Amino acid sequence: MTKLHAPHLPTLLRSFGKAGPILPTRGRWVLGFAAAALAFGVSLSGAQAATAEDFYKGRTVTMIMSADAGGGYDVGWAAETEWLEYTVNVATPGLYRFDTRYAAYGGGVFHLESDGINKSGPITNLNTGGWGSWATLTCSNVALNAGQQVLRLSLDHNGGGGFVGNFNYLTFTLTANNNPPSVILTNPVNGAVFSVSNAITLKASASDTDGSPSKVEFFADDNLIGSVTNGPFSLIWSNVPVGVHVLTARVTDNVGLTGVSAPVSLSVINGQAPFFGVPKTIPGLIQAEDFDSGNNGAAYKDLTVGNQGG
Repeated sequence: MTKLHAPHLPTLLRSFGKAGPILPTRGRWVLGFAAAALAFGVSLSGAQAATAEDFYKGRTVTMIMSADAGGGYDVGWAAETEWLEYTVNVATPGLYRFDTRYAAYGGGVFHLESDGINKSGPITNLNTGGWGSWATLTCSNVALNAGQQVLRLSLDHNGGGGFVGNFNYLTFTLTANNNPPSVILTNPVNGAVFSVSNAITLKASASDTDGSPSKVEFFADDNLIGSVTNGPFSLIWSNVPVGVHVLTARVTDNVGLTGVSAPVSLSVINGQAPFFGVPKTIPGLIQAEDFDSGNNGAAYKDLTVGNQGG
C-alpha cells in the first residue's frame, strides 16, 4: 500500500475537521480513502489540513490521480496483512449497507471491523477489468452501534495481480434502525475480595428491547476469559492471579449490535477471604459449606485428605 490515487473532492472536505464524518439526515455517509488517513494503519481522529496534499506531506505514500469518476485520490497496491483505520461518529445504531468502491483483478479478500469486532465477515472482490476500472462491491447487514468508534478495513488475502485491490471510498447507508442490547455484571460485586485458591463465578444479566441477546463475553483487564451463548450467562473463572482485576461483560444481539457493562473491580489475595468475595450478613443464615477460602490452617482446618463427599 505504497501509493495513493485520487475520492471526490466533497468527500475529502467532509472528512476533515471532526472525528470522522457526520451522517446526513438521509442516513448515508461516505469515507474517502485519501481523506481518512489510510497509510499503514494511521487513524484520522480530529482536525487536519483542509486538503489531501497538505495532509500527506511527509508521509511515505505517493499520490496519483484516480481514473474513477470524480477524480481525486485513491489507495493502490493494497496488500494482505495491511489495514486502514478511520475514527468515525455513527449517528444512528442499526444495520448498514456497506459499499466499497474498488478496482481489482478479483479474488482479493478483506473485512470491516469496529473497535476490534469483525462486522462484515470475509468480503471477496471481483474482477473489474484492471487497476483503473472501477466498480462497487456491496455487503449488507453490517451492524454498527451509535457513537464514536474506530473502523478498520483489514486486508486479508491478495488476489489477481498480487494485491487485494485499489480502493477509492467507502459508503455506509442505513437500512434498518435497531437498538443495541444491554448487559449488567451481577456477580461478583464491585470491591469483592477472593483468595487465590478460589475459583470465581461470573454472572451477567442481558436484555434487548427489539431483539435477543445471542452471546455474552466476559473480560478481565480487557482480556477475554470466555463466552456463553445461552442464558443464564455464567461461567467459572479459575486460576485467577493475585492482584486487582477489572471485569466487564459484552453482549452481542441477534443482528450483531453490542453492549458493554459497567466495570467491576475485584481483588485476589494470598490468604483468607470470604467465600463469595464479600462478608456474610448478620442477622442472617450462613450455610456451613460457605466457609472462607484460603489454605488449610488459615481459613479452615481439616484433617481429612481430600473432599470425601464428592
